Order: sequence, then structure tokens, then C-alpha cells
Amino acid sequence: MIIRGEKQIEPEDPNRTAIIGNYRYDYRDKKIDVKDASWLKRAFQAAHTKMEYDPEVWAKVEEIILSEIREMTVDMPR
Repeated sequence: MIIRGEKQIEPEDPNRTAIIGNYRYDYRDKKIDVKDASWLKRAFQAAHTKMEYDPEVWAKVEEIILSEIREMTVDMPR
């Protein structure tokens, strides 16, 4: 029951979707507090659940979004 992400991800419609990140996280030895997740998620989706609760992941998401917003506002005609 090993689930792995794709090494190369592609948008279904490249005209409507831009891939702005593809990052790998390893949770084999990383301790993340997932006590608020259901027992089902903790049992059957352990790594994915840890990723959902990982503050490092959410900091990266915020960084990427803010960076994209900054680039969009710089490129906007005034």
C-alpha cells in the first residue's frame, strides 16, 4: 500500500493550468502532530495526512502563492 506522487506532473489543460511547484517530502522519520486527524486517515494515509498537518508544507504553499501574486502585480499594466 505504497502511494507515491508522480515524478513529472502535467496539467490536464496547459492553457488553463500552470504547475508552479512539485516538491517531495519524506515523512518516514519526521514527527508531525496528526492527533486531530481521523484514525482512518492516520492508519491508511499516514504520509499524506502528515503532509496536510505539516507547517513546513503550508509555509511553502503561502510562499509560492505570495510569490505568484507579486509576479502578477508586477506584470499588470497600469
